[in-house]
Amino acid sequence: MFSLFAWDDGDYIICFTHEDCQFDGETVEQEFVVAIGGCRPWDISGEKWNDVLQLIVTPPSDPLTRFINEVRADNILCLRNDKGQEITRFSLKGSAATLNQHQSCEILILPSVSRSDPLK
Repeated sequence: MFSLFAWDDGDYIICFTHEDCQFDGETVEQEFVVAIGGCRPWDISGEKWNDVLQLIVTPPSDPLTRFINEVRADNILCLRNDKGQEITRFSLKGSAATLNQHQSCEILILPSVSRSDPLK
């Protein structure tokens, strides 16, 4: 599962969870690559534990805006380890509608967070 969350302080959490990701329970920093369709791959540093890879982003962030726009525009997200080996693929069908709904909810719930909205 590919998930995106917004905390009440405005930070975004991007999580990748899949049964093919078999890490131990210890939280460690991990380099990994995300490729969305034919776009330039993302080299990302995040945390991994159990079957989760997680990245925390604090807006404003031009890379977060680009990432969200690519998710909206494409159908497949490929997760790779730092050696380029594919871990898994995620379908992005319905992601644009979901991100639009996320933005609507965020506007209602987080009106006090002053920052540029990466979901625009």
